[in-house]
Amino acid sequence: MTILDMTGVSRVRLRTVTGFKRMGKWVFRLAKNHVKATGEKHPEMARTNEDFGSSRKFFARLNNAMGDLLAWKVAAAKYGGGMTGDNFMFHVNYDKLEGGAVACFRLFRFSVGTLWLPWNLAVTRGKGTVTITWRDNRHSAHCSPRDELCVGLLYEKFPKRPMVIKDTGALRSTGRYTLELDSRFGTEVHVYPFFMNPGRTEFSDSEHL
Repeated sequence: MTILDMTGVSRVRLRTVTGFKRMGKWVFRLAKNHVKATGEKHPEMARTNEDFGSSRKFFARLNNAMGDLLAWKVAAAKYGGGMTGDNFMFHVNYDKLEGGAVACFRLFRFSVGTLWLPWNLAVTRGKGTVTITWRDNRHSAHCSPRDELCVGLLYEKFPKRPMVIKDTGALRSTGRYTLELDSRFGTEVHVYPFFMNPGRTEFSDSEHL
């Protein structure tokens, strides 16, 4: 029995030495000197931290817009190497953002998957509307006439606000879908159609139009 045992304490610290009991025996170690930096952060570090935080906020909004769609969870399970759906979403798209807003619309993706996209997706503009057209008569494990169309939207003036139309009612066999633009967000819009199987367990990549 030591003097420390007689005092009834189980942990002590004396300047540079810390002592604690482990399995009935005392262990002594040199205490690490943790000094928290109190000075200002380097401007580059501060900018990086701000960009990361802004990006995370953007992807939280994208996740909310996707709602119950499993597109990113399925993609993460197939390609993410142990990532969650949220982290895989971030991994695929974070380099297309600046300041928490999409800066590269052409390469941004609303979905990643193994279903096939039609070869001839196209858009035409109407007064306050956008019409997406395609023609696809294929029928395979990666392409069914009953696959449902989803549409991701990014308005040019609101690159921090991703939107998703999940229940368009359009199927791969339909070949056409018209959406009405929201005049509050302007008329310039980036459209990202993608398809999912009827069970919503398989998805295609999205395509920027």
